[in-house]
Amino acid sequence: MGEDRGVTDHNVVVHTVAIQFADGRIADARIKAATVYSGRGLSSTQARELAAALLEAADQLDGWTGGTGSTEPVTAPPISNEAAGR
Repeated sequence: MGEDRGVTDHNVVVHTVAIQFADGRIADARIKAATVYSGRGLSSTQARELAAALLEAADQLDGWTGGTGSTEPVTAPPISNEAAGR
């Protein structure tokens, strides 16, 4: 799982998840956004932070999957702890 990306003064959190098999294939690479709607809404600044967090997460997934944008299994080199944000 990738690092949590939050929004200032809000409980929305964005992170990336994927499954990597021993042979290097990556499957089910997705962006998870927990509590996107909390009833409070977002200010314009918070919305921009959320957009930036989503773009960063998308870039991370592209790095993991070779930029395919697919959730289907793709062959990729093993994800290092550094690349995974750990």
